Amino acid sequence: MTKETLPLVFTSSSTHPSTPTSPGEKEMAKFTIDVYSDTLCPFCYIGKRSLDRAIATYRASHPEAQFELVWHPFLIHPKFRGRVAGNKRDYFKAKYGEDRVEAFFARLEERGAPLGIRFVWDGRSGSSWDSHKLMLRALDLDREGGGEEGGRQEALLERLFGGVFEEGRDVSDLGFLARCAVEAGVAGSEEEARGVMGSEEMGRRVEWESAQGRKREIEAVPSYLVQGRYFVGGMQEPEVFEDVFRRVGEWERGTAVAQGGRALPLG
Repeated sequence: MTKETLPLVFTSSSTHPSTPTSPGEKEMAKFTIDVYSDTLCPFCYIGKRSLDRAIATYRASHPEAQFELVWHPFLIHPKFRGRVAGNKRDYFKAKYGEDRVEAFFARLEERGAPLGIRFVWDGRSGSSWDSHKLMLRALDLDREGGGEEGGRQEALLERLFGGVFEEGRDVSDLGFLARCAVEAGVAGSEEEARGVMGSEEMGRRVEWESAQGRKREIEAVPSYLVQGRYFVGGMQEPEVFEDVFRRVGEWERGTAVAQGGRALPLG
């Protein structure tokens, strides 16, 4: 699917004048957000908390607004399926360079602190493969129940991110994953959760979902598609998401006024 763009350009470090809403005219009340993320990505944890805060703030002034969130798997390392866990610090050193990794940690800690995240870089980490199977099971349950804002997906993801990035847990540890699934209401028992993680069918779904993201031109995580068309990329500040909601609402109503410039994706 080709991503549509709004004729307004902004990023987390640039802003544009607001387009006022006409008196008595309500902004659209229903937002659907498809989020592509990986449970071993610290940027995705920041992105989730930022989105959570933006939704809460937007609703404070738009109580009629509804949000439907779907979290899709996007594997950073699609060929890595094993559970052999390596040291997290060694991984980040290899990825960003030993001379730059401390600055990388400091940057994420600075971004995460206002959102209530206290990063811990110790511990080990393997493949996120099985965690995504549980996330898809949570999605099935959410759709069956018709819950808003992710429901069990939201609850499971919060536990996964918190465990991996604040408690030093291993995202490939089946025991940790099973406990998270039970706590989030995704499975009735750890045995049931292990059954989901051992399912070949769920594995094929993870592969398919991740491939669909690439067909949608998703190239990195976190990435967000609002209304299935408008693209926001990266770990944006809450204010950026709030601006997205307002602008998309205006654009969907056909009342947005272009501020000039070349049309680019939101974000």
